[in-house]
Amino acid sequence: PSSRSISLALSVEDCIAIIREFCSLQYASTKAPHLSYLFLPTVPWKVNKITTLVIEGRAPNSLKSTKNNYYGEYAYKLGPVDVPKVKLGSTGTSAFLHPDFTLGEIKVVTMGSDLVLEYTLTNNSSKDKKLYVDSFKGFAYDEDGNKYSMSTESPDAFPSGIPVKVSTTIHNGSGITKFSGIEVPFRDPSLKWDTCCLRVWNFKPELPTN
Repeated sequence: PSSRSISLALSVEDCIAIIREFCSLQYASTKAPHLSYLFLPTVPWKVNKITTLVIEGRAPNSLKSTKNNYYGEYAYKLGPVDVPKVKLGSTGTSAFLHPDFTLGEIKVVTMGSDLVLEYTLTNNSSKDKKLYVDSFKGFAYDEDGNKYSMSTESPDAFPSGIPVKVSTTIHNGSGITKFSGIEVPFRDPSLKWDTCCLRVWNFKPELPTN
């Protein structure tokens, strides 16, 4: 099963994380370093080191292609590789899974029968970035396994070092006292995948008191 579908139903220790590592591969034909991304989709949070990592592939029409190796098959063995820690939000049960962003405090308000989560995302890189969100994607589950639809309002531009406000509405969720899991997917157009997301688990909404 994918991390996207099961992670929020698990405990913090067993929750599946999306880990991104940067891997500088050297192309045999040009011998020029090229920055590539290596995506490992199902690494448990309790793992802090990968002892061995093998990258296999083919490089036809390169120096690796010979009579005995027509397709230029290769294998690079790397390791050990330290797995970066996921930065948790202030609740300890929330995180934004992108290496350049930090999740701020999640505040909760009600709007009729809807529950609205208000939070900030801070771009910690040295350059301005863009993040796109499909406003009606994402999901929330309560303790009984009931699924709630959501909508998210978020700007596309995230200037370097400036907290940007985002709001996610859980429709018909105002009366729920605990959510087992919430996920809001985002997409970074500068990366090769669209799996960065907000994840919240074992979440008890705390409404402001007058």
